[in-house]
Amino acid sequence: MLFDSTNTDIHMEDTKLEQVHTIKFLGVMINDRLTWDNHKQEIHAKICKTLGLLYKCRDFMDEHSLIKMYKTFIQPYFLYAIEVWGHSIQSQQDILIKLQHKIFRVLYDCKRTDDALRHNEEKLGSIEHIYNIVINKLCFKHHAGLLPESFCNNLMPEFNIDQLQRRITRISLDQMYNYKNKFDSTNTSLKKIV
Repeated sequence: MLFDSTNTDIHMEDTKLEQVHTIKFLGVMINDRLTWDNHKQEIHAKICKTLGLLYKCRDFMDEHSLIKMYKTFIQPYFLYAIEVWGHSIQSQQDILIKLQHKIFRVLYDCKRTDDALRHNEEKLGSIEHIYNIVINKLCFKHHAGLLPESFCNNLMPEFNIDQLQRRITRISLDQMYNYKNKFDSTNTSLKKIV
C-alpha cells in the first residue's frame, strides 16, 4: 500500500504493484490516509449484526446473562487491536461511542443513554476507559521489561514513556507516570478483559 498521493509506480520482480486505498492487514483495516474510519465502520457493521441477538434475548434472560453475552459476542470486536486504533476516538459523536451507548440501552432496557450509563455503574467500561487500561498495561509491561525483547528492539527502538505519551495516547503526563497504580486500582472485572 502506498501512503503517498503521487502517481508512483512500484514494481516487484518486473510486476507493477497495484495501489489500493484500503487494505485489511491482520484483521485491521488500514487506509492510504492512516485514519481508522474504515476499521471503525467495519467494527460497527459486525457489532450491529450481533446486536439483534442481544436485543431478542433480553426478554427472557437476566442482566447478568446479557452482560456475559455482551462480553462474549460484542466486546471482542471493541478490543481487537484497540492499541492501534483506540486513540482515534475523539468525541462522544464517534460512531463506536454511539454504538456502545445503544448497546447499553439494550442491555439495561433504557430509553435514554444517560439512564443506561447510570445503570451501568462501571460494570462495563467505555471504549475510552478500556483503551486507557490497555495502554497503561502496555506501558507497565514495557517499563517492567515484560514485553518480548524483539518487540522492544524492533518495533520500539529508543522507546520511552514520554514518546508514547506524545505520539500514541491522549493520557496526561501525570497519568502516564501513575499507570501502574491506576491499573492496580482498576475494577477486577475490567482487568480481565485486557
